[in-house]
Amino acid sequence: MKNGKGNIKVFFRFLKLLGQALPIFLFAMIIHMVGDNFLYLTLAYFVDRLMDMAQAGNAAGLGGLILGCVIANLTALAVFFVFGAFYDIYAKRGNAIVQRMMIDKLLKLPMSYFDKHHTGEIVTKLMSDADTASQIFTSRLRRVTTPLMSVIVYVIPMLLFCPQLAVCLVLLNLLSLFVHAKYIPAMKAIGRETSQAKSRVIQSFMDVVNGRDTMRVYSGGRLLWERHDVANEQNAGIGRRYWGKVAALGSWNTLFDMTFAVGFLVVSVFFIERGWCSVGEVAAIYTLYGTFSYNFLELGKYIPELINCIARAEIVFEFMEEPEEDRGGGMEAADHVERTDSVEDFGYDKRAKAAGRTRCATGNIVFRDVSFGYGDRRILHHCNVEFQGNQSTAVTGQTGIGKSTLLKLLLKFYMPQEGRIFIGSRDIAQIDTADLRSQMAYVPQDTWLFHGTIRENIRYGNPEASDAEIIEAAKVANAHDFICRLPEGYDTVLRDGGSSLSGGERQRIALARAFVRKAPILLLDEATSALDNQNETEVQAAIAKLIVGKTALVVAHRKLTIQSCVQRFQFPHMVE
Repeated sequence: MKNGKGNIKVFFRFLKLLGQALPIFLFAMIIHMVGDNFLYLTLAYFVDRLMDMAQAGNAAGLGGLILGCVIANLTALAVFFVFGAFYDIYAKRGNAIVQRMMIDKLLKLPMSYFDKHHTGEIVTKLMSDADTASQIFTSRLRRVTTPLMSVIVYVIPMLLFCPQLAVCLVLLNLLSLFVHAKYIPAMKAIGRETSQAKSRVIQSFMDVVNGRDTMRVYSGGRLLWERHDVANEQNAGIGRRYWGKVAALGSWNTLFDMTFAVGFLVVSVFFIERGWCSVGEVAAIYTLYGTFSYNFLELGKYIPELINCIARAEIVFEFMEEPEEDRGGGMEAADHVERTDSVEDFGYDKRAKAAGRTRCATGNIVFRDVSFGYGDRRILHHCNVEFQGNQSTAVTGQTGIGKSTLLKLLLKFYMPQEGRIFIGSRDIAQIDTADLRSQMAYVPQDTWLFHGTIRENIRYGNPEASDAEIIEAAKVANAHDFICRLPEGYDTVLRDGGSSLSGGERQRIALARAFVRKAPILLLDEATSALDNQNETEVQAAIAKLIVGKTALVVAHRKLTIQSCVQRFQFPHMVE
């Protein structure tokens, strides 16, 4: 979308995000601008009448003129502030809609998107690009439409006062608009470059922050600093180019302002000498012309800046058009798998689900001729394996052979490139993704705790869980005692992924989160890897109780973990 039509299309598409509130937003903005312009129009009318009275030497009606102007101005001020408030409210609503839309989209993206994009790039889209694009609502649109409407509103009375002089002044100011239009392509290009440069800065900054321990130990950490400096300098260079363009526009505006002021005086004297307009008409036009010319220059200044926002809006829409995680399955399964939103055949009762109680079918988990890889790296090649339902299975094997990938495929984080996966008699590609995952509890290798209290972190597993159930889950996970020793107990606020806790403590909270879910299928990916021997023994005893009557897949290397499972699968060879 590099042409003018493309910009207009993106612009109106972005405005439509306000939905039914768009007419109110536009009406409030227009009335707000009318109120602003009306103040200057009444002033021009007052000056014209006052000059005519002075020339005629007749002050009759001066009191009424002053009273009328005061009433008109007070009315205009009231309209200006009331509708200005409405405009600000709906502009902020538009900003909130964009932010909410972006977050909602983020939650629908497949895991493969996050494999291909750095966190810094994603954060840039969610924060910088969305915020700059939202300035269309909050400021940029008004800054363009206000001078545009002012030019239209002011030129009408100017034409009525003296059409010849008004036409000359309009032609002069069109020259400035032509010069400003030359900056539009450059400003749009800078908008995209700014987004990319900020993305690189945030990426390098996050690497520095997240890798702070490594940087302090290894001398190679200075390479991260150098990378950040390079990215920061590139971003600053683009910023200098942007503000250079803005400064150039400002210089042109100053030149045009001075030139047009002189031109106005020259043309006015010429018209008065020939009797084409009176001194009063020139004075009235002059009262309007200052604001008229200023708005013409502002129009030329803010159109390139609006184009910069439209460039960011394009990036937002490109993000919104990314393929989503399909509810009925992955994108690969969409063409050949019949989808259904029904989950009755999955094996749990809907009424039990509504009451917070679920039961899983007794069917086995079957990987049938499954192949999968990350990019060009093939992990699974025609994998055929069956895990018994309602039993615990330890999945062992060499590192990097695909054990964790089995769990991610079962969770539909990814879809098989070939083959199918069944639970009981149902292909999981036919099961609604949210319903499928609601029957699973998952503890990954890399435990993540969210910003919030420990209680909230455990409750993420089951938002309906009571405090008593949270404490019970923490006790099962051998986390209750250390939580109680913290100053704020369960109300202790965790930050930076729980960096204030040890690895074992974080993992036990993650286990508590999985326990409180009370899901019929339990997936543990090296869930006890960060526990010491004593804690592992206690947690394994809890896991042994938890997995009774459930289907559990436990990726593990530790002997104690393997021994607690009924079945052992040596990946990729055979089941014992």
